[in-house]
Amino acid sequence: MVLQLEGRLRRPPIGSLLPMMSEENRIRLVKIALPASFLLGLVFAFKLWISSRSYPLTPVVPAFARIPYPLDYLLVAVLALLLIAVAVLPRPRVALIALLILLFALALGDQSRWWPSFYE
Repeated sequence: MVLQLEGRLRRPPIGSLLPMMSEENRIRLVKIALPASFLLGLVFAFKLWISSRSYPLTPVVPAFARIPYPLDYLLVAVLALLLIAVAVLPRPRVALIALLILLFALALGDQSRWWPSFYE
């Protein structure tokens, strides 16, 4: 969409396009943006999500405290794959339930993972 103002053609800012989007497209945009932003946070704070790090763990439930070395990397990879599945699948109910269970288990293993955007 191009607007013509004072003889010049100008594109409207992206924020003004959102009200013109259909509800289905807005839901699709949110469905992709939320897992993508969590995935970026996972990439930027990768060591937060693994147990084999120098920073001490502060577990809520001691049973979840120390996940052994190869398994912690595997769980982070599964977490990333579930985030991608939630963003890509048309009906991600099973992937979303598995993602929530894994996030809950990882959150019980270390309180450092409880930043505000995680549980909002």
